[in-house]
Amino acid sequence: MAWHLQRAADLKAMNRDNGVFEYGTAVVRGDESWLIGRYLSVSRGAMLSEAYLTSVAHTIMPFVTWTSNLVLERGTGFLERSKFPGSPYLAEGRPGAV
Repeated sequence: MAWHLQRAADLKAMNRDNGVFEYGTAVVRGDESWLIGRYLSVSRGAMLSEAYLTSVAHTIMPFVTWTSNLVLERGTGFLERSKFPGSPYLAEGRPGAV
């Protein structure tokens, strides 16, 4: 019984921050190096976050364009913004920020 109680406590501790991770999709310039199971680093100004790639789909229009559709999970953008001292909006380097 003690093992089950300890295991339940461990699982609870491992999953406590899952609610703050982000998920979503990104449409990026096509590239054959996008691989499922890797982490994607996203930088916007001084902000750097990561997300896990779970799916990659390519849209190729010969002689016109090539895009890749990425499905991202467990993104750390919210966590990085909340840890940043000052305004994360200004740290992202948006046009017109002083």
